[in-house]
Amino acid sequence: MDVRKLPFWLTVSGILAFVTINAVYDVPRRIKLGEQAQLTGRILDDMRSPLLALEHAELFIESDHEHELTQFNDSALELVTWIERYRDAGQYNPAVAEKVETFADSAGDWIARIQTERLSLSGDHQHSINVVTARRNVHLLLHARVELRQAEALIHQDIVDGYSAAQMLQASGAVLLMYLLTLVIYVQTRRTKEIMRSLAERKQAQDALVESRQTLELVLDSIPVRVFWKDRNSVYLGCNRLFSADAGLNSTEQIIGKDDFSMVWKEQAELYRLDDKKAIVEGLERINYEEPQTAPDGSRLVLRTSKVPLRDIDGNILGVLGCYEDITEKKQIEEELQVHRHQLEVVVGERTREVQLQAQIINQIHDSVVSTDLDGIITSWNRGAENLFGYSAKEAIGKPVSFVYPEEEHEYLQQQVIVPLKNKGEHETEVTMRRKDGSDFLAILSLSMLHDEQGVTVGMIGYSLDITARKKAEAALLKQTDVLETTNQELGAFSYSVSHDLRAPLRAIDGFSQLLLDDYTDSLDDVGKDYLSRVRGAAQRMAELIDALLDLSRVSRRELQHEIVDISAVADSAIQKLKEHDTTRSVKVTIEPGLKAEGDGRLIEMVLDNLIGNAWKYTARLDEAEIEVGSRNDEKETVFYVRDNGAGFDMQYADKLFGAFQRLHGTEFEGTGIGLATVLRIVKRHGGRVWGKGEPGKGATFYFTLPSRLRG
Repeated sequence: MDVRKLPFWLTVSGILAFVTINAVYDVPRRIKLGEQAQLTGRILDDMRSPLLALEHAELFIESDHEHELTQFNDSALELVTWIERYRDAGQYNPAVAEKVETFADSAGDWIARIQTERLSLSGDHQHSINVVTARRNVHLLLHARVELRQAEALIHQDIVDGYSAAQMLQASGAVLLMYLLTLVIYVQTRRTKEIMRSLAERKQAQDALVESRQTLELVLDSIPVRVFWKDRNSVYLGCNRLFSADAGLNSTEQIIGKDDFSMVWKEQAELYRLDDKKAIVEGLERINYEEPQTAPDGSRLVLRTSKVPLRDIDGNILGVLGCYEDITEKKQIEEELQVHRHQLEVVVGERTREVQLQAQIINQIHDSVVSTDLDGIITSWNRGAENLFGYSAKEAIGKPVSFVYPEEEHEYLQQQVIVPLKNKGEHETEVTMRRKDGSDFLAILSLSMLHDEQGVTVGMIGYSLDITARKKAEAALLKQTDVLETTNQELGAFSYSVSHDLRAPLRAIDGFSQLLLDDYTDSLDDVGKDYLSRVRGAAQRMAELIDALLDLSRVSRRELQHEIVDISAVADSAIQKLKEHDTTRSVKVTIEPGLKAEGDGRLIEMVLDNLIGNAWKYTARLDEAEIEVGSRNDEKETVFYVRDNGAGFDMQYADKLFGAFQRLHGTEFEGTGIGLATVLRIVKRHGGRVWGKGEPGKGATFYFTLPSRLRG
């Protein structure tokens, strides 16, 4: 082979290798598909706006029917136009075309169904129809969205594949460029040496050098990337036409002798020098990495750069050879696409959640909701109906609604339910219905007629609720009320008897005993007088006991009169009454000021009279008696208390404190044994609690609460 033709064949071989690689990996076709996919993707992005507007109009169409329907139709027309463009653009890929066709069909069915249903809606009953049809429309919309996302995934894959092919083309082009540049430099160096060997061939060598240089410049200027080369000090030795244009220079010669610090991108000069050193000093190649650059107009560019060591024929590093591509627009498109995709995912996610939530709410209504046509044939059957009757929607839809009623109820259903419903447009009644297992139950049935936009009746909708348990509870409550009324009447009669029939004999016993003591005192010895005194004392204690029992009875029957009660004032009044009755006592009394509660003032006064009276009584044997009335605040309530330092009690008998006639101290202290029982009954009637704590010989504290009706 002629050695002079070796560079030619090496050049041809490199170009053939470049063409073969791109042919094997089908690079041109993949790039073209990527470009067509990008066009289809842009159409898809433009189509989202009318699709979202259409969904918005469909969601709120019931708020203003005419306006929202017009908006819905306008959005539907715009969407159909974009769908046709989308269909044409998607023909580049059969798989995409198939998904586009499926999406177009689903979207068309959804639009047609919405338009048909909206035209048949009555404004007064739109919500009822939505309950019946919303789930079906949601399924159509979700199916269309699934097909749209699948088509988008295929388009995105084609874009990615095209982008990968473009990168492969760029990489192979860069390698070919480096190969050709190295070959040119090799040829130029070899020819230069040959020229210098023979002065006789100097003119020929000069011509060859000029030709080689022109060829190099032609090659460099024809390559669609920016090419440059520098010496070991990062000073520019040359560049191609595109590079000089980016640098704001009028010719490629103007770059010679300059460095990056004297260029318009001086802000990035240090970064570029560090990259140069990796190639010059370390001999490293860096391929297709991104870096910033300042343009002559001050704007910021993004470059995809490659740098390799520039070597002589002996392999010595002379400098650095580099090339780059301005990918600013591509990066902006990618970033915008990413933002749009994220925004779309957010919007689609929110819309999908809203639609799914609406469908879930409709399907999970606990009450039975059933609609029929005018012939009574079931057209919808929600989950509440499935739970109530035991039939699935598949089993029920298409059957006459009478199949959930006992046969003996059919005539009643027709005459007492359907006829009034058709006459009035709505009707509510109690009916007997039947489940799938054959069991009957009582239900309350609320029915309404459904009308279309022109007011024509198109069907019926009914809400059913099982009221069997409620009816049983009402019957039990009525029976209990009768028993309580009878008991109250008997208790009232007993109280009357106690008040009138028992008091008279006691008054007679007490009175005649007093007469005997007054009129026959000379005839009685001391023993007789003592007996009569005991009789009088017993009669008086019996009268007190009767009074206490009557108070206890009245507490249960008295209607509560709620008011704001000044606890501090009531407690002070109770103390004053005790002091007036027993002027010899010296008791240290502490009453917290400003204590207030809500309740029946008369009954709360009885509570404090009993509690403070007990404290007064059980401290009677102390020289330094103390009684305290106060409160403390727990997390959810105010607790009032009455504390003393008197006799106290053993806590093991605390459960007997509030029982009627339960006296822990026997006859050691006077009393009827009814006081604390009265306190318990009054506090419970107010919805509160009462309890006591004590220790023998160290006093006792009684606590009670009075919840306010004004609290939440």
